[in-house]
Amino acid sequence: MALSQPCVTSSFDVPLPGATGMRSYVMDVQSAQFPGLWQEGIVAGYAYHIYANGDAILQSSASMPEWVITLKCDASAQECTTETLGTPPDRADEVAVALGQCFWRSDLTEREFGQQPPPEARILALEMTAPTTPSLPIVEIPRADITQIPRLNHVTLELPAPQQPDALSPDFRSVVVLHPICATVSSPSESAGLLLQQLLVAAGANPGPVDGIIGPRTRNALASALPDWDQTQPIEQAVGNLRDKICLY
Repeated sequence: MALSQPCVTSSFDVPLPGATGMRSYVMDVQSAQFPGLWQEGIVAGYAYHIYANGDAILQSSASMPEWVITLKCDASAQECTTETLGTPPDRADEVAVALGQCFWRSDLTEREFGQQPPPEARILALEMTAPTTPSLPIVEIPRADITQIPRLNHVTLELPAPQQPDALSPDFRSVVVLHPICATVSSPSESAGLLLQQLLVAAGANPGPVDGIIGPRTRNALASALPDWDQTQPIEQAVGNLRDKICLY
């Protein structure tokens, strides 16, 4: 077993084996709560996030997931602790194990992540193992007289409207935190400007250097992330609005 660097390399810019839609991120300013280097994408049909501080997340989808597996890993001890919300399938548990091992195994392959071989390989395997079907004689069936077929009356079926979930009932998806920055919004150790820039990055905007200084680039990024934002309002209000937009509580 190779124990050198993570399977995504130390710069986190190499996709997880078999991953698609990979994106890597680098933050100028890091904190104990918010790692400055991470990668996200899709692997084995599930959305994943893997962070340089040893944290990782595997969930059923990138938004509104039905289940989430959170990992905290120690590469030196080669072990991870997990926390699961919802009921993931057994296959997802296997993918989560491989996701954790990525922190200390550079030799991981698509097989560890449960990836299927290419479609052409599966088709070839089916063709090689499929039993031969004996040829059958062709029997000519006389054409039916359509004038003898009884007509059917037109019937309209009314399907019941889909039931909407009770807005007051507890919903698992309403308590899932999808991004580590969501946990630092209320931290007194972070300035409002720094939190705002970190939230803008998590929302896909470009606030410029993440240094806590609210300049023109940060304000332009805020305007693109919150089109209805009033620039005269306090920055703390913008932090709250962005939190409500990208974090699920």
